[in-house]
Amino acid sequence: MKRYLSLIGVFLFAGLSANAGSFAQWQIGASGDWHGTNWIGENRSPLSAPGYPTNSFSVEVFGGIVTISSQNVDIAYLQVSQESVLIVTNGQTITVRNATDFQPAQQTTGYIQIPNGIANLFNTKTSFIYCLVFNIGSNATSGYLDLGSTWGATNGFASNFGTLCQTAINLQKGGLRVDADSISMLNTCIVCNAGQEMTFRGDWQNPDGTTVFTVNGKGTGSIDIAGDFSFGGCELFETVDANGVNLIQIGGDATLSNVTLTVGCTAAMTNTAASYDLVRVPAAKTIYTNGMTFCVSSNGGFTYTAAIETNRSGCDYLVITPGQFLPSVTITNPADESFYTAVTNITVQASASARSGSITKVEFYADTTKIGEKTNAPYSVTWTNVYAGYYEVKAVATDSNSHQGVSPSIGLNVQGTKADGRKVFITGGAVITYDPGCAQ
Repeated sequence: MKRYLSLIGVFLFAGLSANAGSFAQWQIGASGDWHGTNWIGENRSPLSAPGYPTNSFSVEVFGGIVTISSQNVDIAYLQVSQESVLIVTNGQTITVRNATDFQPAQQTTGYIQIPNGIANLFNTKTSFIYCLVFNIGSNATSGYLDLGSTWGATNGFASNFGTLCQTAINLQKGGLRVDADSISMLNTCIVCNAGQEMTFRGDWQNPDGTTVFTVNGKGTGSIDIAGDFSFGGCELFETVDANGVNLIQIGGDATLSNVTLTVGCTAAMTNTAASYDLVRVPAAKTIYTNGMTFCVSSNGGFTYTAAIETNRSGCDYLVITPGQFLPSVTITNPADESFYTAVTNITVQASASARSGSITKVEFYADTTKIGEKTNAPYSVTWTNVYAGYYEVKAVATDSNSHQGVSPSIGLNVQGTKADGRKVFITGGAVITYDPGCAQ
Protein backbone atom coordinates (compact mmCIF):
# COMPACT_ATOMS: atom_id res chain seq x y z
CA MET A 1 0.00 0.00 0.00
CA LYS A 2 2.55 1.11 -0.42
CA ARG A 3 0.99 2.66 -3.41
CA TYR A 4 -0.32 5.36 -1.18
CA LEU A 5 2.93 6.85 -0.16
CA SER A 6 3.54 8.71 -3.43
CA LEU A 7 0.48 10.66 -2.43
CA ILE A 8 -1.59 12.84 -4.69
CA GLY A 9 -0.44 16.42 -4.76
CA VAL A 10 -1.66 19.02 -2.37
CA PHE A 11 -2.19 22.25 -1.49
CA LEU A 12 -3.71 24.07 1.28
CA PHE A 13 -6.34 26.08 0.48
CA ALA A 14 -7.93 29.35 1.08
CA GLY A 15 -9.18 31.46 -1.77
CA LEU A 16 -8.85 34.72 0.02
CA SER A 17 -11.95 36.87 0.25
CA ALA A 18 -12.04 40.64 0.26
CA ASN A 19 -12.97 40.78 3.94
CA ALA A 20 -10.32 38.33 5.10
CA GLY A 21 -8.10 41.07 6.55
CA SER A 22 -4.52 41.85 5.53
CA PHE A 23 -2.63 39.82 2.94
CA ALA A 24 0.90 38.45 3.03
CA GLN A 25 2.57 36.72 0.07
CA TRP A 26 5.74 34.64 0.06
CA GLN A 27 8.21 35.42 -2.70
CA ILE A 28 7.97 33.00 -5.64
CA GLY A 29 10.80 30.44 -5.57
CA ALA A 30 12.15 31.60 -2.21
CA SER A 31 13.14 29.20 0.58
CA GLY A 32 13.47 30.18 4.21
CA ASP A 33 12.06 30.36 7.71
CA TRP A 34 8.74 32.06 8.44
CA HIS A 35 10.70 34.45 10.67
CA GLY A 36 12.84 35.51 7.69
CA THR A 37 12.39 38.28 5.14
CA ASN A 38 11.06 36.48 2.07
CA TRP A 39 7.65 38.14 2.36
CA ILE A 40 6.85 40.53 -0.48
CA GLY A 41 7.15 44.10 0.71
CA GLU A 42 8.70 43.13 4.06
CA ASN A 43 12.39 43.93 4.38
CA ARG A 44 13.11 43.91 8.13
CA SER A 45 15.93 41.51 8.95
CA PRO A 46 15.25 39.42 10.90
CA LEU A 47 11.60 39.83 11.76
CA SER A 48 10.81 40.05 15.44
CA ALA A 49 8.86 37.25 17.11
CA PRO A 50 6.20 36.06 16.48
CA GLY A 51 7.24 36.97 12.97
CA TYR A 52 5.17 38.19 10.09
CA PRO A 53 2.36 37.67 9.23
CA THR A 54 0.29 37.22 12.40
CA ASN A 55 -3.28 36.12 13.13
CA SER A 56 -4.90 39.01 11.24
CA PHE A 57 -3.33 37.94 7.93
CA SER A 58 -4.37 35.77 5.02
CA VAL A 59 -1.24 34.06 3.70
CA GLU A 60 -0.43 33.01 0.14
CA VAL A 61 2.57 30.82 -0.76
CA PHE A 62 3.17 30.37 -4.51
CA GLY A 63 6.11 28.30 -5.70
CA GLY A 64 8.30 28.48 -2.59
CA ILE A 65 9.36 26.61 0.53
CA VAL A 66 8.44 28.01 3.96
CA THR A 67 9.68 26.43 7.19
CA ILE A 68 8.08 27.11 10.57
CA SER A 69 10.87 26.22 12.98
CA SER A 70 11.61 29.25 15.17
CA GLN A 71 8.17 30.33 16.46
CA ASN A 72 4.51 29.32 16.58
CA VAL A 73 2.28 30.81 13.87
CA ASP A 74 -1.37 31.88 14.11
CA ILE A 75 -3.07 33.17 10.93
CA ALA A 76 -6.52 33.68 9.43
CA TYR A 77 -6.28 31.89 6.04
CA LEU A 78 -3.64 29.90 4.21
CA GLN A 79 -3.11 28.96 0.57
CA VAL A 80 -0.14 26.86 -0.54
CA SER A 81 0.03 26.22 -4.30
CA GLN A 82 2.22 26.01 -7.42
CA GLU A 83 4.32 23.11 -6.03
CA SER A 84 4.98 25.02 -2.80
CA VAL A 85 5.94 23.28 0.44
CA LEU A 86 5.07 24.30 3.98
CA ILE A 87 7.15 22.55 6.68
CA VAL A 88 6.17 22.64 10.37
CA THR A 89 9.07 21.37 12.46
CA ASN A 90 11.19 21.75 15.62
CA GLY A 91 8.13 21.34 17.85
CA GLN A 92 6.43 24.49 16.50
CA THR A 93 2.71 24.93 15.74
CA ILE A 94 0.72 26.54 12.94
CA THR A 95 -2.91 27.43 13.65
CA VAL A 96 -5.24 28.43 10.80
CA ARG A 97 -8.47 29.96 12.09
CA ASN A 98 -10.60 30.04 8.90
CA ALA A 99 -8.86 27.42 6.88
CA THR A 100 -11.01 27.00 3.80
CA ASP A 101 -12.67 30.01 2.25
CA PHE A 102 -11.64 28.40 -1.01
CA GLN A 103 -12.18 29.34 -4.67
CA PRO A 104 -12.19 26.11 -6.74
CA ALA A 105 -10.68 27.78 -9.82
CA GLN A 106 -7.44 28.19 -7.86
CA GLN A 107 -6.85 24.47 -7.30
CA THR A 108 -3.14 23.68 -7.70
CA THR A 109 -0.56 21.49 -6.07
CA GLY A 110 1.35 22.03 -2.83
CA TYR A 111 2.66 20.02 0.12
CA ILE A 112 2.23 20.26 3.89
CA GLN A 113 5.01 18.48 5.77
CA ILE A 114 4.74 18.05 9.56
CA PRO A 115 7.82 15.99 10.54
CA ASN A 116 7.85 17.05 14.20
CA GLY A 117 5.43 19.94 14.63
CA ILE A 118 1.69 20.54 15.00
CA ALA A 119 -0.90 21.87 12.53
CA ASN A 120 -4.32 22.98 13.82
CA LEU A 121 -6.89 23.75 11.10
CA PHE A 122 -10.17 25.08 12.45
CA ASN A 123 -12.07 25.45 9.14
CA THR A 124 -14.80 27.50 10.78
CA LYS A 125 -16.39 28.02 7.36
CA THR A 126 -17.00 24.22 7.13
CA SER A 127 -16.54 24.41 3.38
CA PHE A 128 -14.81 22.13 0.86
CA ILE A 129 -11.03 21.72 1.06
CA TYR A 130 -9.41 20.68 -2.21
CA CYS A 131 -6.23 18.80 -3.10
CA LEU A 132 -4.38 18.64 0.21
CA VAL A 133 -1.53 16.32 0.96
CA PHE A 134 -0.35 16.05 4.53
CA ASN A 135 2.77 14.02 5.39
CA ILE A 136 2.78 13.62 9.18
CA GLY A 137 5.83 12.45 11.10
CA SER A 138 8.94 10.63 9.91
CA ASN A 139 10.79 7.43 10.77
CA ALA A 140 12.32 9.07 13.84
CA THR A 141 10.02 11.96 14.81
CA SER A 142 6.31 12.56 15.46
CA GLY A 143 4.00 15.11 13.87
CA TYR A 144 0.41 15.98 14.72
CA LEU A 145 -2.56 17.23 12.71
CA ASP A 146 -5.85 18.42 14.22
CA LEU A 147 -8.81 19.13 11.92
CA GLY A 148 -11.33 21.23 13.81
CA SER A 149 -9.59 22.31 17.00
CA THR A 150 -6.28 22.63 18.85
CA TRP A 151 -4.27 19.46 19.37
CA GLY A 152 -4.90 18.22 22.90
CA ALA A 153 -8.24 20.02 23.38
CA THR A 154 -10.92 18.08 25.25
CA ASN A 155 -14.09 20.08 24.52
CA GLY A 156 -15.63 22.83 22.40
CA PHE A 157 -15.53 20.88 19.16
CA ALA A 158 -17.18 22.01 15.93
CA SER A 159 -20.35 20.38 14.64
CA ASN A 160 -18.91 19.83 11.15
CA PHE A 161 -15.36 20.19 9.88
CA GLY A 162 -16.44 20.16 6.23
CA THR A 163 -15.44 18.07 3.22
CA LEU A 164 -12.01 16.99 2.01
CA CYS A 165 -11.70 16.54 -1.78
CA GLN A 166 -8.74 14.88 -3.51
CA THR A 167 -6.89 14.96 -0.21
CA ALA A 168 -4.12 12.62 0.93
CA ILE A 169 -3.08 12.14 4.55
CA ASN A 170 -0.01 10.02 5.23
CA LEU A 171 0.35 9.39 8.97
CA GLN A 172 3.79 7.87 9.46
CA LYS A 173 4.41 8.70 13.12
CA GLY A 174 2.40 10.83 15.54
CA GLY A 175 -1.33 11.44 15.39
CA LEU A 176 -4.39 12.64 13.46
CA ARG A 177 -7.51 13.98 15.19
CA VAL A 178 -10.77 15.24 13.74
CA ASP A 179 -12.27 17.37 16.49
CA ALA A 180 -15.71 17.80 14.96
CA ASP A 181 -19.00 15.91 14.98
CA SER A 182 -18.55 14.92 11.32
CA ILE A 183 -16.15 15.02 8.37
CA SER A 184 -16.68 13.88 4.76
CA MET A 185 -14.23 12.73 2.09
CA LEU A 186 -14.87 12.93 -1.65
CA ASN A 187 -13.15 12.58 -5.03
CA THR A 188 -10.55 9.92 -4.28
CA CYS A 189 -9.15 10.81 -0.88
CA ILE A 190 -6.35 8.69 0.58
CA VAL A 191 -5.67 8.07 4.27
CA CYS A 192 -2.65 5.94 5.12
CA ASN A 193 -1.95 5.15 8.78
CA ALA A 194 1.19 3.33 9.87
CA GLY A 195 -0.42 2.14 13.10
CA GLN A 196 -0.54 5.57 14.76
CA GLU A 197 -3.20 7.36 16.80
CA MET A 198 -6.18 8.43 14.71
CA THR A 199 -9.20 9.82 16.56
CA PHE A 200 -12.48 11.02 15.04
CA ARG A 201 -14.78 12.68 17.59
CA GLY A 202 -17.86 12.05 15.42
CA ASP A 203 -18.83 10.50 12.06
CA TRP A 204 -16.43 9.67 9.23
CA GLN A 205 -18.37 9.74 5.95
CA ASN A 206 -17.37 8.73 2.44
CA PRO A 207 -20.49 9.53 0.40
CA ASP A 208 -19.14 8.89 -3.11
CA GLY A 209 -17.30 5.65 -2.32
CA THR A 210 -13.89 6.70 -3.67
CA THR A 211 -11.82 6.97 -0.49
CA VAL A 212 -8.98 4.53 0.21
CA PHE A 213 -8.08 3.87 3.86
CA THR A 214 -4.95 1.87 4.59
CA VAL A 215 -3.70 0.57 7.93
CA ASN A 216 -0.13 -0.66 7.62
CA GLY A 217 0.76 -3.07 10.38
CA LYS A 218 0.40 -2.89 14.14
CA GLY A 219 1.70 0.30 15.71
CA THR A 220 1.42 1.78 19.18
CA GLY A 221 -1.56 4.05 18.53
CA SER A 222 -5.32 3.48 18.52
CA ILE A 223 -7.80 4.11 15.71
CA ASP A 224 -10.92 5.42 17.38
CA ILE A 225 -14.03 6.71 15.58
CA ALA A 226 -16.60 7.93 18.09
CA GLY A 227 -19.53 8.10 15.66
CA ASP A 228 -20.53 6.18 12.54
CA PHE A 229 -17.95 4.84 10.07
CA SER A 230 -19.70 5.03 6.68
CA PHE A 231 -17.30 3.45 4.22
CA GLY A 232 -19.58 1.79 1.68
CA GLY A 233 -18.15 1.49 -1.81
CA CYS A 234 -14.63 2.50 -0.76
CA GLU A 235 -11.44 0.49 -0.42
CA LEU A 236 -10.26 -0.51 3.05
CA PHE A 237 -6.81 -2.08 3.32
CA GLU A 238 -5.44 -3.75 6.45
CA THR A 239 -1.98 -5.22 6.93
CA VAL A 240 -1.99 -7.92 9.59
CA ASP A 241 1.19 -9.26 11.15
CA ALA A 242 1.65 -12.09 13.65
CA ASN A 243 0.51 -9.76 16.45
CA GLY A 244 -2.68 -8.65 14.72
CA VAL A 245 -3.49 -5.16 13.50
CA ASN A 246 -4.52 -1.85 15.01
CA LEU A 247 -8.20 -2.37 15.68
CA ILE A 248 -10.59 0.19 14.17
CA GLN A 249 -12.76 1.02 17.18
CA ILE A 250 -16.14 2.52 16.20
CA GLY A 251 -18.70 3.95 18.59
CA GLY A 252 -21.58 3.90 16.11
CA ASP A 253 -22.51 1.74 13.12
CA ALA A 254 -19.78 0.51 10.76
CA THR A 255 -21.03 0.49 7.18
CA LEU A 256 -18.81 -1.70 5.01
CA SER A 257 -21.52 -2.49 2.45
CA ASN A 258 -20.08 -2.84 -1.08
CA VAL A 259 -16.64 -2.05 0.28
CA THR A 260 -13.52 -3.76 -1.03
CA LEU A 261 -11.71 -5.07 2.05
CA THR A 262 -8.18 -6.23 1.27
CA VAL A 263 -6.08 -7.79 3.99
CA GLY A 264 -2.35 -8.20 3.49
CA CYS A 265 -0.98 -10.93 5.77
CA THR A 266 2.46 -12.28 6.59
CA ALA A 267 3.37 -15.96 6.43
CA ALA A 268 3.82 -15.78 10.22
CA MET A 269 0.05 -16.12 10.59
CA THR A 270 0.11 -19.89 10.93
CA ASN A 271 -2.16 -20.34 13.93
CA THR A 272 -5.40 -21.66 12.45
CA ALA A 273 -7.05 -21.43 15.87
CA ALA A 274 -6.47 -17.66 16.04
CA SER A 275 -8.74 -14.86 14.87
CA TYR A 276 -7.59 -11.33 14.08
CA ASP A 277 -9.89 -8.45 14.99
CA LEU A 278 -10.23 -5.69 12.38
CA VAL A 279 -13.34 -3.67 13.33
CA ARG A 280 -15.18 -3.34 16.66
CA VAL A 281 -18.55 -1.73 17.47
CA PRO A 282 -20.70 -1.79 20.64
CA ALA A 283 -23.13 -4.71 20.68
CA ALA A 284 -26.04 -2.27 20.35
CA LYS A 285 -24.59 -1.09 16.99
CA THR A 286 -24.19 -2.93 13.70
CA ILE A 287 -21.41 -3.87 11.29
CA TYR A 288 -22.95 -3.86 7.81
CA THR A 289 -21.11 -6.07 5.29
CA ASN A 290 -23.74 -6.56 2.54
CA GLY A 291 -21.85 -6.83 -0.75
CA MET A 292 -18.45 -6.58 0.93
CA THR A 293 -15.69 -8.08 -1.19
CA PHE A 294 -13.00 -9.69 0.95
CA CYS A 295 -9.62 -10.81 -0.30
CA VAL A 296 -6.23 -11.60 1.19
CA SER A 297 -3.00 -10.64 -0.55
CA SER A 298 0.47 -12.02 0.24
CA ASN A 299 -1.30 -14.64 2.30
CA GLY A 300 1.44 -17.25 2.57
CA GLY A 301 -0.79 -19.88 0.98
CA PHE A 302 -3.60 -19.88 3.56
CA THR A 303 -7.32 -19.94 3.23
CA TYR A 304 -9.02 -17.16 5.20
CA THR A 305 -12.55 -16.30 6.22
CA ALA A 306 -14.10 -12.99 7.30
CA ALA A 307 -17.02 -13.07 9.72
CA ILE A 308 -18.94 -11.05 12.31
CA GLU A 309 -18.48 -12.21 15.89
CA THR A 310 -21.32 -10.95 18.09
CA ASN A 311 -21.53 -9.92 21.74
CA ARG A 312 -18.00 -10.64 22.87
CA SER A 313 -17.69 -8.69 26.14
CA GLY A 314 -20.38 -6.29 24.98
CA CYS A 315 -18.98 -5.68 21.47
CA ASP A 316 -19.33 -7.06 17.94
CA TYR A 317 -16.22 -7.66 15.82
CA LEU A 318 -15.31 -8.13 12.18
CA VAL A 319 -12.60 -10.78 12.32
CA ILE A 320 -10.50 -12.77 9.90
CA THR A 321 -9.46 -16.35 10.63
CA PRO A 322 -6.69 -18.25 8.84
CA GLY A 323 -7.60 -21.76 7.76
CA GLN A 324 -5.60 -24.56 6.21
CA PHE A 325 -2.88 -24.19 3.61
CA LEU A 326 -3.89 -24.00 -0.05
CA PRO A 327 -2.29 -26.32 -2.58
CA SER A 328 0.46 -24.84 -4.74
CA VAL A 329 0.38 -25.12 -8.56
CA THR A 330 2.51 -23.66 -11.37
CA ILE A 331 2.46 -24.13 -15.15
CA THR A 332 5.90 -25.41 -16.19
CA ASN A 333 5.34 -25.68 -19.96
CA PRO A 334 4.89 -23.88 -22.31
CA ALA A 335 6.70 -20.68 -21.41
CA ASP A 336 4.75 -17.48 -20.91
CA GLU A 337 4.05 -15.61 -24.18
CA SER A 338 4.97 -18.55 -26.43
CA PHE A 339 4.04 -18.34 -30.16
CA TYR A 340 2.26 -20.92 -32.30
CA THR A 341 0.73 -21.15 -35.76
CA ALA A 342 -2.89 -22.27 -36.10
CA VAL A 343 -4.40 -24.82 -36.34
CA THR A 344 -2.25 -26.60 -33.71
CA ASN A 345 -2.11 -28.83 -30.66
CA ILE A 346 -0.49 -27.49 -27.45
CA THR A 347 0.71 -29.59 -24.52
CA VAL A 348 0.28 -27.84 -21.15
CA GLN A 349 2.13 -29.17 -18.11
CA ALA A 350 2.01 -28.16 -14.44
CA SER A 351 3.59 -29.04 -11.12
CA ALA A 352 1.40 -29.20 -8.01
CA SER A 353 1.87 -30.00 -4.35
CA ALA A 354 -0.44 -30.18 -1.34
CA ARG A 355 0.47 -28.47 1.93
CA SER A 356 -2.29 -30.35 3.76
CA GLY A 357 -3.73 -33.60 2.43
CA SER A 358 -2.91 -34.68 -1.13
CA ILE A 359 -3.59 -33.45 -4.68
CA THR A 360 -6.74 -35.04 -6.11
CA LYS A 361 -6.83 -33.29 -9.49
CA VAL A 362 -5.35 -30.51 -11.60
CA GLU A 363 -7.64 -28.73 -14.10
CA PHE A 364 -6.47 -26.60 -17.01
CA TYR A 365 -8.29 -23.57 -18.43
CA ALA A 366 -7.83 -21.37 -21.50
CA ASP A 367 -9.55 -18.14 -20.55
CA THR A 368 -12.78 -19.51 -19.00
CA THR A 369 -12.91 -22.74 -21.09
CA LYS A 370 -11.76 -25.96 -19.44
CA ILE A 371 -9.32 -27.78 -21.74
CA GLY A 372 -8.68 -30.88 -19.58
CA GLU A 373 -7.76 -32.30 -16.18
CA LYS A 374 -5.49 -34.94 -14.64
CA THR A 375 -6.01 -36.78 -11.36
CA ASN A 376 -2.41 -37.94 -10.91
CA ALA A 377 1.11 -36.84 -11.77
CA PRO A 378 2.52 -35.99 -14.22
CA TYR A 379 -0.08 -33.23 -14.62
CA SER A 380 -0.20 -32.72 -18.37
CA VAL A 381 -2.96 -32.31 -20.98
CA THR A 382 -2.96 -31.78 -24.74
CA TRP A 383 -5.13 -28.95 -25.99
CA THR A 384 -6.18 -29.95 -29.51
CA ASN A 385 -7.27 -27.99 -32.60
CA VAL A 386 -6.29 -24.59 -31.26
CA TYR A 387 -7.31 -21.83 -33.65
CA ALA A 388 -5.69 -18.39 -33.86
CA GLY A 389 -6.06 -15.94 -31.00
CA TYR A 390 -4.50 -14.82 -27.74
CA TYR A 391 -5.23 -17.05 -24.75
CA GLU A 392 -4.58 -16.86 -21.01
CA VAL A 393 -3.99 -20.32 -19.59
CA LYS A 394 -4.04 -21.30 -15.91
CA ALA A 395 -4.08 -24.46 -13.78
CA VAL A 396 -6.28 -25.10 -10.72
CA ALA A 397 -5.17 -27.72 -8.17
CA THR A 398 -7.62 -29.32 -5.73
CA ASP A 399 -6.49 -31.20 -2.61
CA SER A 400 -8.16 -33.89 -0.51
CA ASN A 401 -9.59 -31.20 1.81
CA SER A 402 -11.38 -29.62 -1.21
CA HIS A 403 -9.12 -26.57 -1.05
CA GLN A 404 -8.07 -25.07 -4.36
CA GLY A 405 -4.94 -23.24 -5.45
CA VAL A 406 -4.71 -21.30 -8.73
CA SER A 407 -1.52 -20.88 -10.75
CA PRO A 408 -0.34 -17.61 -12.24
CA SER A 409 -1.70 -17.32 -15.79
CA ILE A 410 0.51 -17.56 -18.86
CA GLY A 411 -0.20 -15.97 -22.25
CA LEU A 412 -0.18 -17.98 -25.50
CA ASN A 413 -0.05 -16.32 -28.94
CA VAL A 414 -1.53 -18.35 -31.82
CA GLN A 415 -1.28 -16.72 -35.26
CA GLY A 416 -3.04 -17.87 -38.41
CA THR A 417 -6.69 -18.67 -39.02
CA LYS A 418 -9.57 -18.36 -36.56
CA ALA A 419 -12.40 -20.88 -36.57
CA ASP A 420 -14.57 -18.41 -38.52
CA GLY A 421 -11.96 -18.01 -41.30
CA ARG A 422 -10.58 -14.64 -40.24
CA LYS A 423 -6.81 -14.11 -40.04
CA VAL A 424 -4.90 -13.18 -36.87
CA PHE A 425 -1.48 -11.53 -36.60
CA ILE A 426 0.15 -10.91 -33.24
CA THR A 427 2.92 -8.34 -33.10
CA GLY A 428 4.30 -5.97 -30.50
CA GLY A 429 1.71 -7.09 -27.98
CA ALA A 430 -1.19 -6.30 -30.33
CA VAL A 431 -3.63 -8.92 -31.64
CA ILE A 432 -4.81 -7.95 -35.14
CA THR A 433 -7.78 -9.76 -36.67
CA TYR A 434 -9.07 -9.14 -40.20
CA ASP A 435 -11.38 -10.71 -42.77
CA PRO A 436 -9.45 -11.52 -45.99
CA GLY A 437 -12.64 -11.02 -48.03
CA CYS A 438 -12.58 -7.30 -47.21
CA ALA A 439 -9.34 -6.86 -49.22
CA GLN A 440 -10.81 -8.22 -52.45
